[in-house]
Amino acid sequence: MKNIKLGLAGWGFRQMTLREYFDAASRLGLPLVELNCRADIPNHAWVDFDKQDITEVMDCATDLGIKIVALSANNDFTPSDPAQLNSQAAQLRRVIELAHEFGARFVRVIVGPASEISPSVRETAVRKLQEASQFAEGFGVILALENGLGSLLSSADCLGLMQELSADPIGLLYNPANFARYQDNPVAALELLSEYVCYSHLADWDGQRVCAVGTGGIDWPKVLNLLDKSDAHLALIEYPHPEDVELGIAAGQKALSSFLRKIGGREL
Repeated sequence: MKNIKLGLAGWGFRQMTLREYFDAASRLGLPLVELNCRADIPNHAWVDFDKQDITEVMDCATDLGIKIVALSANNDFTPSDPAQLNSQAAQLRRVIELAHEFGARFVRVIVGPASEISPSVRETAVRKLQEASQFAEGFGVILALENGLGSLLSSADCLGLMQELSADPIGLLYNPANFARYQDNPVAALELLSEYVCYSHLADWDGQRVCAVGTGGIDWPKVLNLLDKSDAHLALIEYPHPEDVELGIAAGQKALSSFLRKIGGREL
């Protein structure tokens, strides 16, 4: 259990300024971070950032020993209006450029928020994802589709789309809580999809809401073993509730440390 690299998913820190987020990451001892990069959370990063903004972010990260490893976008490739689609594509291209400038390897993406889409909308969304992934490849950035959002609710949904995109430089962002939320076994899903996974969000599900790792029903030793054996070693701890996010992350760290010890791993 030597391969997994732990860090922080950005969603739970969405109400913090970037400096507050980096300070929290430093206190928690988790210097690998994902930044939100979406219009509704502009206090992390957004497409209007200029060179001065980027320099300020990187200086702050360097001062605190923080490394930005991913950006989390919120694209929507399901509108029927060509102008809206083009705007979404342009925004995602800028997020990809920012990821490159921040030194991040991944950009988290979705198909769109709708859980049901028509075949023609799906075809268009797939084409836009292919175009974006090819653009990202030129910057050394990998797009990561997160499961459990929009039309990617089940492992079967994910497998179908990833097979369709298999010739493109795009991977899957594995979130076991999102599989559990829709009554899909997270371990079985990871076994099915491991070849496509490029990084993970580690969160639990207690039957009612996403919760801290170790406080729900996910079989974490099996998940960690599978991730360790895969090529997807970046695993970002997620706790989505801003009101006590540091406590939730700390509880997850403690649980992960216990699971790793039990399966012959390492301390966090």
